Amino acid sequence: MIISHNLTAINTFNSMKKLNNKYSGTYEKLSSGFRINSASDDAAGLAISEKMRAQIIGLQQAQRNIQDDVSLIQTAEGGLASIQSSLQRLRELAIQSSNDTLTQEDRESIQEEVTLGLQHIDGTADQTKFNNIDLLNVEVVTNVIGYSDEITWENSNYTGFEDTTFFSLDWNGEFYIAGGYDGQLLKSYDGDNWFDPLGYPNGLNIHSINWDGENFLITESNHVYTSPDGVTRIGYYFKNNNGGFFDSNFVGGKYITVGDSGLIAVSDSSTGPWNEQISGTSELLNSVASNGENYVVVGMNGTILTSVDAINWTDNSNIAVGQINNVIWADNQYIATSHSEILTSPDGENWSVHNIDFIATGIIYDGNKLIATSNHNVYESSDGINWTENNNGLSVSGGSIEDIVYTGDDYMMIGRGGYAFKGTKEAITEQIKPTLSLQIGANAQDSFSLELIDVRTLTLGIDHIDLSTAENAEESLDKIDSALSTVSSERSKLGAYQNRLEHALSISINYEENLSSAKSRIINVNMAKEMMEMTKMNILSQASQSLLAQAVQNPQAILELLQ
Repeated sequence: MIISHNLTAINTFNSMKKLNNKYSGTYEKLSSGFRINSASDDAAGLAISEKMRAQIIGLQQAQRNIQDDVSLIQTAEGGLASIQSSLQRLRELAIQSSNDTLTQEDRESIQEEVTLGLQHIDGTADQTKFNNIDLLNVEVVTNVIGYSDEITWENSNYTGFEDTTFFSLDWNGEFYIAGGYDGQLLKSYDGDNWFDPLGYPNGLNIHSINWDGENFLITESNHVYTSPDGVTRIGYYFKNNNGGFFDSNFVGGKYITVGDSGLIAVSDSSTGPWNEQISGTSELLNSVASNGENYVVVGMNGTILTSVDAINWTDNSNIAVGQINNVIWADNQYIATSHSEILTSPDGENWSVHNIDFIATGIIYDGNKLIATSNHNVYESSDGINWTENNNGLSVSGGSIEDIVYTGDDYMMIGRGGYAFKGTKEAITEQIKPTLSLQIGANAQDSFSLELIDVRTLTLGIDHIDLSTAENAEESLDKIDSALSTVSSERSKLGAYQNRLEHALSISINYEENLSSAKSRIINVNMAKEMMEMTKMNILSQASQSLLAQAVQNPQAILELLQ
């Protein structure tokens, strides 16, 4: 027998504490009516029930949404019903006015009613709203999603300059500048109407015009200068004593000018200073291009020069061609034009020659295909090798086309004999009807779109109904019938929308009922079972208290041994 530790009392006390904890849990369940009152009661059951609770709350709100949506549709349908009644009356008046038993005064009276009827239709369309949302006067949005491949050419207005020869042009995002013989300079903001910003030619031929992102680079006889507008001249009077300049461009991070007698001049600035380089040739040089890694210059008698720094030039003129007019870097290759050949190269050093049946004068790349101009025609190619003619709307006689530029939207060509042509592509559009997104379920994807409509007289095609004569009345009858058909179709569509929503409401109510039942089985307590458990806990608790009282008395038996 020991007295330091009353193990019987301790064990009895621990059992009683456990019983009390269980009793407390049972009491909490009975008082709340829930089997799960905290995550410790049933972690998995709590997670499942909370998901169901979120769905149930969402479904309840969705049901309210659907009821609002039905009200919106009923509002729109009511407006359409009123408009349809007005259209029926207009049709009746049109039939009446078609009868020649009426006098002109009678028809004028009918027309007055027609005018009021049209005003009623527009007023109803404008005033039919739900929560300040327009329902019957919403215009269809037309978006441009692309352009056709075919270019249509139209002659521009060159009035007063019909006999002028133009060699080059470019576009700065706002206007075109074109230059040519005797220093003639023209400007246009739209490519259709041209004017002389200087007011006089200066007698010096303008050979090239290129936009560098800030200014136009212009070569004028033996001068090169920059200009923001074609009038103001900056960095003027750099002279080539050996002849003229034929191209000045900003390529590969440098300003490079080429011209007569193998001249190549390079600058880090559009205003100079210009540093003449040793080109190694005395041929006339026509054009310069760069791929960002090296530079290529082309000229007379098949001249092709390359350089990696625009200072040291290598002659790659190993091709039996004549005059090379232009060179560009496009679609990952250099492309050069000769009188009867197209030259292509991946690096500016190794060239392939492709025979063509036209004399190419200008060439551009629009991001999709190459476009080359010739004396009287335009050609297109996807690879620089195979070319097809595209003269849709083009008519050139007695002159020639010399240069072409692409603005990103339109094409512009100029040439000898005062020719100027603007090329456009037909826009490919799609009509997007404005919609309302109706949330009819408890989840993100549970929505559906309601198309809004426009039933004003202009959209219906009846804004100018005239019943003043029998002939007009008969013509108007077809328009009114078409309008009636449109309104009837829209009413039918709204009826289908309403049926769809009512069906969705029925499904939502049924879904909520089933989820609530499932959730109830998870979280609600079985009262009878818990009452039985509580009764059991009461009996055990009382027994524990009685046993604990007896266990506390056990050590006192030791005193009997001491007496």
